[in-house]
Amino acid sequence: MKRATLALALGSGLTVAAAFGVAAAASAQQAPVSHVEILSDRSLLGLAPAPADRGGEATGALTRLVALPPDATWAEARVTAGPAAARASARLLGRLRGTPVALLTVSAADPAALGAAPIAVELRHDGDWRARATGALGRHSRGFESLLAETLPARAEAPATNGAYLIVTTTEYVDALAPLVDWKRRKGFDVQLVTTAQTGASAAAIQAWIRAAYASWANPPEYLLIVGDVEDVPTWDFSDNPTDLPYALMDTGDWLPDLLLGRIPVKTSFELATVVAKTIAYERAPGGSNPDWMQRYLMVAGNFGSETPVSTVKFFGEQLARIGFENAFTLLPPYDGVYFPPIFGAAQAVPLIRNTINSGVGIVAYRGWAYGTAGWEPPHFIDEDIPSLANGAMTPVVMSFVCLNGNFKANEDCFGEAWLKAGTPSEPKGAVAFIGNGEHWSHTRYNDAMAIAFAERIVDPTLRDLGAIALAGKLRFMDYFPHQLDDTGNEESVEFYVHIYNLLGDPELNLWRAAPAALAVTHPASLPVGANNLELTVTSGGLPLAGARVGLVQGETLLGAAFSDAAGLAHLTLSPVAASGELALTVTAPDHRAYEAALDLTTSGAFLGLASYTLDDAAGNADGNANPGETLNLTVTLRNAGAAAASAVSATLGAPAGAVIVQGTTSFADIAAGASAEAASPFTVALGGALEDGQRLRFTLTASHDGGTADVSDLIVPVVAPALAVSATAFGDPGYAAPGQSVSLALTLANTGHLATGALTGSLALLDPELGSVTDAAGAWPALGVGASGDNAGDTFTLAVDADVPHGKSLPLLLTLTDANGYSVALPLALPAGLVNPAAPVGPDAYGYYAYDSADLFYTERPAYTWQELSPLFGGSGTELVFNFDNEVKPMLPLPFDFVYYGRTVSSLRIFDNGWITFDNAGGLDFYNWNLPNQHGNHSVIAPFYDNLTTQTADSLVGSEYIDGIYHQHDALAGTFTVEWSRVRHFRPEITDLQSFQVVLYDPAVHPTASGDGEIAFFYRQVNNSDYARGYATVGMEDDSETMGLQLSYSGLDAPGMLPLSPGLAVKLTTEPPVYDAFRLDAFTATPAATGLALAWSTRDARPVTGWRLWRATPSGETLVAELPAGQPHCLDAGADPARDELYRLEALHPYDLVSSLGPFHSLAEEESPGALRLSLGQSLPNPMRERARIDFALPAAGPISLKIYDAGGRLLRALAEGELPAGPASPLWDGRDDAGRQVPAGIYFYRLRAGGEVLTRKLLVIR
Repeated sequence: MKRATLALALGSGLTVAAAFGVAAAASAQQAPVSHVEILSDRSLLGLAPAPADRGGEATGALTRLVALPPDATWAEARVTAGPAAARASARLLGRLRGTPVALLTVSAADPAALGAAPIAVELRHDGDWRARATGALGRHSRGFESLLAETLPARAEAPATNGAYLIVTTTEYVDALAPLVDWKRRKGFDVQLVTTAQTGASAAAIQAWIRAAYASWANPPEYLLIVGDVEDVPTWDFSDNPTDLPYALMDTGDWLPDLLLGRIPVKTSFELATVVAKTIAYERAPGGSNPDWMQRYLMVAGNFGSETPVSTVKFFGEQLARIGFENAFTLLPPYDGVYFPPIFGAAQAVPLIRNTINSGVGIVAYRGWAYGTAGWEPPHFIDEDIPSLANGAMTPVVMSFVCLNGNFKANEDCFGEAWLKAGTPSEPKGAVAFIGNGEHWSHTRYNDAMAIAFAERIVDPTLRDLGAIALAGKLRFMDYFPHQLDDTGNEESVEFYVHIYNLLGDPELNLWRAAPAALAVTHPASLPVGANNLELTVTSGGLPLAGARVGLVQGETLLGAAFSDAAGLAHLTLSPVAASGELALTVTAPDHRAYEAALDLTTSGAFLGLASYTLDDAAGNADGNANPGETLNLTVTLRNAGAAAASAVSATLGAPAGAVIVQGTTSFADIAAGASAEAASPFTVALGGALEDGQRLRFTLTASHDGGTADVSDLIVPVVAPALAVSATAFGDPGYAAPGQSVSLALTLANTGHLATGALTGSLALLDPELGSVTDAAGAWPALGVGASGDNAGDTFTLAVDADVPHGKSLPLLLTLTDANGYSVALPLALPAGLVNPAAPVGPDAYGYYAYDSADLFYTERPAYTWQELSPLFGGSGTELVFNFDNEVKPMLPLPFDFVYYGRTVSSLRIFDNGWITFDNAGGLDFYNWNLPNQHGNHSVIAPFYDNLTTQTADSLVGSEYIDGIYHQHDALAGTFTVEWSRVRHFRPEITDLQSFQVVLYDPAVHPTASGDGEIAFFYRQVNNSDYARGYATVGMEDDSETMGLQLSYSGLDAPGMLPLSPGLAVKLTTEPPVYDAFRLDAFTATPAATGLALAWSTRDARPVTGWRLWRATPSGETLVAELPAGQPHCLDAGADPARDELYRLEALHPYDLVSSLGPFHSLAEEESPGALRLSLGQSLPNPMRERARIDFALPAAGPISLKIYDAGGRLLRALAEGELPAGPASPLWDGRDDAGRQVPAGIYFYRLRAGGEVLTRKLLVIR
């Protein structure tokens, strides 16, 4: 088994460093652990979380598609460290753009608010990074970067071109497609059109042709547009549903699309001309009578057989409103859409829908029921109503999350085809694109989730084209059903719905989110024949515009493409401009009108451009390539593409970052018109050591002639370099970075680049000194050939982790490597401290909440299980909240005290029969439980057991089980408000378990915290998380913005560190950070006996012990001396030698399979050895403190100590005591001031005692 640790550094820009590797043996008792750090976009794919686009906020569920070794066949994951809350799961999905990937899902808070705090996730797999990949893409193109680039490390230079735009059609449609081909090429795409006469006419033949192109083209396809009905270009069947998804699957055996996909399902060239004209007009110059139509929406829904469609599309509209869209439906107040109820038949619905669309809308979304393939019912609106539309050029994108509307295989045009084909080339109407499914009985929960997922992703500002939005929505859909990924034939799986939802239209169509603004482009009016570059600036509203796409076409040839940078500058490296053919410049940007200009060709006079160059690296390794650290000679040849001879010719060379000019001038003989000449002497450049494999260095070549004329060319030098990654780690005993111990660390490096390294030396640094130190920071590796691996087992590092570092805490490390050839690289690592098990807390989320449960024995915030019965049936005195019917929305209930939740003071709450409460006064309700945080549904959800529960009786249960009710009670003396669900049942009668659980709110005035936020507890008296049919229960919390929170359990998957839901479980939600408090002994003694040694130990630690295991060290490791019950803290070691100093290690066994390792203890220890008396640090008195506090501690032996005060952020405030102290107690006072004498503000603080190699930490609270 292999393991990998992924450190997800979540902040603005969202970078991800991933670690994978080959197992290395650790010990007989410990599973082998290994790690590798992958920083190349060839090895890591990622999907950014779904942003809400409200000041950069994002939803909490993180989904990463993580690269695995080429031969991996399975994967699994768990969170091991860091501040991100909740669970992790992984599974091998297949290959995405040539790379095996696992779907890694981490339920966490808003990553944009986490700063640079890492999440460490252990990913297990069976692959080997030494296996060589075949055919994997080296880079991603821009379209996929909108999905993936936020989690990809930046390259030195982004790709200059997009992936290819591939069109597959029949010969019949080639002429009608010419305007679309021309437009996409002008935008900067490498457009390739092929017909079934070239590919073969069967679906399998077309797929094989596309796969061959993907594997062999220098610029592989990124967008795939199928043009023609199924009789022209066949589709595929998935459970008897039409799907084009297999055309986008470039690897066998998976369902992850590698291309962004769409189909224009036309039957005639006229229909195609209509769709093409609408598509180009939408992107190029959108018209219409309403200038703001593209940021208006219409929501349509019908609650016919379910309560969810209206609320689902309302959420869709709310999402769009957050990014500036307006609701176009104002015809029937107070409704914000065309809904059933009250609207049903055609006489009511058609005029309302038609008039709203005619007024101009950019997006139309529907949830409800299908009128077959023809359209919607209710409200009634079908294909026959589309011809009566008069929306002209205001063509929306229509999304129909309902059965059959997208069945483009039906004999008659489906609803989606009717929208797409409406109008004529000169008189458009209808829609520009349609998204829907073709399944006859698609299911409510899954259609709801797909609509919610699309609503979450469509507002992401990085997702602008429909193909990317559609794929992002489908990938987000995975988060809702992590336990139902693969199709099992029951039409309830992620795989099924990913197949059946299809995009009808252009997959590269850029969605408008605002009225078009004007682009201002500053560029030369002409280009000389032979020029190989163009530089221009793009502004909007007087400000530089980043991300504008620039394309330059000459005739039918794309000369070059680029994107503008943050300064609005776009630099295009071109194929040399030819002597004939119109130069067409096109600049496009989201929400801007296209800028188009014709550039003149100039041929008068002389123009000297780069013809070629030769590279001489004889001073380096003489391999003919540019390598890091080399000095190169570059001899250039110029060509005079002008009409006149050039005389007095000289040239200079300018260097990019990463290179230095040593000799930057040269001369040439005169060059006649049309002739070429080689430089009299070479340029000399020195390359830096940190250049990356595949990096393209753009030098600037300036040729001067005829007394001062200067012609500028780009000179591109590709870099060939090593690419090092940490592919495995091997810790010395005990096999991991154990807190309180020093451990050796060997790192295996893999060279995945195209150049061998020399012998390597490296240094390792721990970036947070409060976590420990690297006491031996130097290591050495042998030279690594291409594809080779090697380790520093002969010269390991030594890592010392402080004893108070919580298990699972991420250790941020930086490995710096150099070789004798001048190559250098810095690799960040994130390795977990200790071992993560149920004794680790979950969190924090972005705000700072943690979750502690009954198993968190080694943390001071561990909750104790209590049960204050509220039900009068069982002796309680709570007030019953009577639900008259299932899912009744009860009024807000006043709280008896002000409660602070995520920094917001609330005074009332609403209780739901489905096992959750909220401080949100919105009356909406979704009986389906989803993951948390989730922007759909109520805000501020606190969910001890959110499922489709009810207090209503069921015939199948009456007489055999007694259903109780829901109660609440305020205990003023205890400072609590408790809600109890007592013996409630699931709405589905086949799920017969009765559930009893409580949520408790603690009055912040009685139970203060440093942040001022109130604490929350969940107590479970009788629960069984058994709703296998509908995602099990959701347990956790979210804030009012629904962008941060903690998910403790969802879909039957528990957060690592979270115990499974079971009777007697207690969970505490608090902003108090974890303070690790290890189990300790008071004494360990060894007394000579008649045979061996009599061993005894004692402890005053009150935490539960279920037994003991005693080990004695041997030359070959350890031997087990005895396993003892908890009540027997002593034994006889008959095999010990009383005359020898035996070394012992004691294990205390705790509930939940937890183990404390204690020792080592010496049998011949002196009286003042650490085994005889323990270091202790007491709680400050008083706590909380106002002016001063006494801190008591005791030393087992004389020696140097330090006692320091830190704030909650880890900053040192005061050195309270330092130096040599005698053994025994000490009680220094802290006056609440820092070292500068300034009074510290109210808040949480920590005091840390270091003595005798041990570290103890406690917290105190300052109030003012």
